[in-house]
Amino acid sequence: MYNNNNKSFPTSIQMQGAPQYDFFDGLKTHLSQPEGFVLLTIYLSGTWMCKLMPFSYYSFEGGINYHKLFLCLVLQDGVQYTMHRLEHVVSMEFYRKSHKPHHRFTNPRLFDAFNGSMYDTICMILIPLYITACTIHCNVWTYMAFGSMYAN
Repeated sequence: MYNNNNKSFPTSIQMQGAPQYDFFDGLKTHLSQPEGFVLLTIYLSGTWMCKLMPFSYYSFEGGINYHKLFLCLVLQDGVQYTMHRLEHVVSMEFYRKSHKPHHRFTNPRLFDAFNGSMYDTICMILIPLYITACTIHCNVWTYMAFGSMYAN
């Protein structure tokens, strides 16, 4: 109704309105749930040290290949979207254990998108990262640029 030139604002569905947002409280909550950081560190160091990455990732030759960087970002996003959809539809039990903790937020804030479960981190971050690395072969500089852009 508001978009159709009705000048009244929509009524809030929350009886008491949205709670005040405290950035530092959100940051503290985000950093106090380190399973994502721990799993990502294990993944990155494990795949690198155990030579589980394609051979090209160990090459320091050349610079950043921007075409491959773009492809990594697009593929990562596509696989992550697919994994997200699968978490919702595979089974109710899998959804409850993996992705439902992420949806506990009724009024999402900045860092809430990153708060999930260990299974959610594996499905939404680690599996897409590995599929991307195995599909698009690039050098270490492109991989580091991809990691920096993806992390931000």
